[in-house]
Amino acid sequence: MAVENADDLAGMFAADDFAVSASYAPAAGGGGSTVSIILDRPVETLELGSLGINADTRVFVVRRSEVAEPVRGDLVTAEGEVLVVQSATLDVSRSVWTVEASVSA
Repeated sequence: MAVENADDLAGMFAADDFAVSASYAPAAGGGGSTVSIILDRPVETLELGSLGINADTRVFVVRRSEVAEPVRGDLVTAEGEVLVVQSATLDVSRSVWTVEASVSA
């Protein structure tokens, strides 16, 4: 998700538009922080032979200025769910992370 400029990025993460407030806690410990994320709840179906299983995954976008580098195992709490970071990809502008996470049991 590349953005054109800082104003576009700020507008995209304005809490009244797309983003929600979330608590971000690094797996390594230390202080957590409040960040703005854009949360998606895709439905992913895993095919196992003739059986389809819906995966409980989430994808969210967070500014690099708020999270320098998401790490597997980091915890994010948003909208009543605790998410565990699985992987992250930096966009081409190097300003936004797209993060895949699982829902904590």
